[in-house]
Amino acid sequence: MALDTWRLQQREQGYQDISITLRTMALPQLMSPSILRRADSAKKSLSVTFEDSVPFDLKSVLQEADQGNTGPYDELCQEIAKGIMQLSRLSEVLEQLHSCAGELCAERHVHLVRAVLACSWHHLPEPALLRYFSVVVLLATSQPHSATDAIKVLVHALQFVSEPDPLREEPFAGDLTDEERRIHTLSVQSLAAILGVIPMAQEPLLQTIQQRTPYLKKSARSQAAFFSSVLRLAALLPSARLPLLRLVYQRLVRLDLLCPRDQLAAAAAEAAEDAQTPGEEGDGEGKEEGGAAAADAPDEAVTLDAIMTVTLRHMETVCYPDGAGQLDWPATKLLYADLIKVFEEVALPTPSTAHAQFVLFWLAGRRLALAEHLIDWLWRRVQNPQAAAVLRQTAALYLGSFLARAKIVNINLVQSSLQVMCGWVHRYLTQQDSAARERADFSVHRPFYAVCQTVFYVFAFRHTEMPPNETYLPFLRSLNYERMVTSQLNPLRFCLPAVVQNFANVARHYQLAYCYTVIERNNRIRIPVVVSTAFGLKRLSAEQLYSSYFPFDPYLLKHSASFIKPCYREYEGDPIDSDSESDSEDDEMEADAAAAAASLEFSYAVSPGFKH
Repeated sequence: MALDTWRLQQREQGYQDISITLRTMALPQLMSPSILRRADSAKKSLSVTFEDSVPFDLKSVLQEADQGNTGPYDELCQEIAKGIMQLSRLSEVLEQLHSCAGELCAERHVHLVRAVLACSWHHLPEPALLRYFSVVVLLATSQPHSATDAIKVLVHALQFVSEPDPLREEPFAGDLTDEERRIHTLSVQSLAAILGVIPMAQEPLLQTIQQRTPYLKKSARSQAAFFSSVLRLAALLPSARLPLLRLVYQRLVRLDLLCPRDQLAAAAAEAAEDAQTPGEEGDGEGKEEGGAAAADAPDEAVTLDAIMTVTLRHMETVCYPDGAGQLDWPATKLLYADLIKVFEEVALPTPSTAHAQFVLFWLAGRRLALAEHLIDWLWRRVQNPQAAAVLRQTAALYLGSFLARAKIVNINLVQSSLQVMCGWVHRYLTQQDSAARERADFSVHRPFYAVCQTVFYVFAFRHTEMPPNETYLPFLRSLNYERMVTSQLNPLRFCLPAVVQNFANVARHYQLAYCYTVIERNNRIRIPVVVSTAFGLKRLSAEQLYSSYFPFDPYLLKHSASFIKPCYREYEGDPIDSDSESDSEDDEMEADAAAAAASLEFSYAVSPGFKH
């Protein structure tokens, strides 16, 4: 008994000697700190040295918590959740948690799981960051009750953008830094891994992405980074590709509606003018081309340009995975099949966009088979009598603009399309003649007028590829433009003046139809027209009836234009001047009057592109 008492006294004396030694070692630092170090920093360094010397065992902490001693467990959860744990200790905890994540109990260890998911991970180095995301995946797959919370953490990481460096030039919003790319890649791969184990988590994932989508006024970098990762996730999850593509396209449309074409065109024109103007010092230095457009364009236009860039870049990666120009045809067809569904749901009911539709324009230009399918798909919508008249009109405008602007569309495809559309127009006129109800009424015959304008526009735009010789002239005469122009439905009255004037000039030059008499008569009877709307009857002027637009008019966004230009057709040649073809002085005066009236309508907002 005396021996045990003596041993206990010696052990206590040893602990006191260790405590005295630690206090003696720290005493000079605490009482006389250096001028370069504060006293509190000395305490912190002493604490770090002491804690690192103590080995950590997560399983022991969990076992003690299960036995009722929850003190170390609660302290561990608080340190992780509040972000006050040392980096080395946190890395050790994550390492041990990775090995025992499947052993956690849903009821007893829920606080630890929540603390890990709420952990601040932005400051972690790459090895610890990789371990953290792997722990999140393990927690989601081994603890089904925490899968939704883990998905929220990973989706929130898709919005991560690094703080701007004031000493460096800020990169383009559509380009990610190395740090951003690393975090976004880990997030996308982690989400794909979770859905690979838990397919039923797709619905919570889609709901979370919808809820966590950045609002419209958020920075362009944040939105571009988020949607870039969403597109990468769509490539990894084929079953979720359609709703994710729909989400991206809806954002493009919403931004596009906030960027009027006339405002962007004015900014581009001002930038081009400033680029040609010498500097104030006379050194001949002007603004960089497109620089003013980027500076004067609204924030929504910058964001739209960034998201269009990441979208087109993603589609290019899908279509050309090796980067060597070899088209992956099966992957391209799958992407096109989903995109055409999104286009029908979002784009056709929204006919005022100027740039969002170029996503489909670019994809259809990858192979002639896709262009032919798009043309046939649009034409079937035009002919569908059960569809709304405004949707049929919009489909006709898309059809005409694609035939005119897409480089992939050759002249043979243009001829066959003109033949089909003109055949439909003549059958429509015959039906009206047989019913004895032929009368010019825009609200009744809206699809008919849209198809006629498409025919006139495509012919006037591509006429240089169909010269009036023995090869093309018989075909052009078979289209029977004269009957369309002189019919009682009077399609020239309800077409854009710019289209009417250019078609009239070309048709006169080819001796296919004489339109100026009809044009003059229409100019004299321009009176308001009453149409039926959802809010009742509404009186529209002639200019308001010409509210149709050409979806693939010149592309005005700066950075993403590099994807569109290679597959975009500019107008070749000037419109034919009818004055040189006049047979009499009266005809010359008549044509000049019509041309003067049309020139007033020749603006970027309604331009069919004859000058661009």
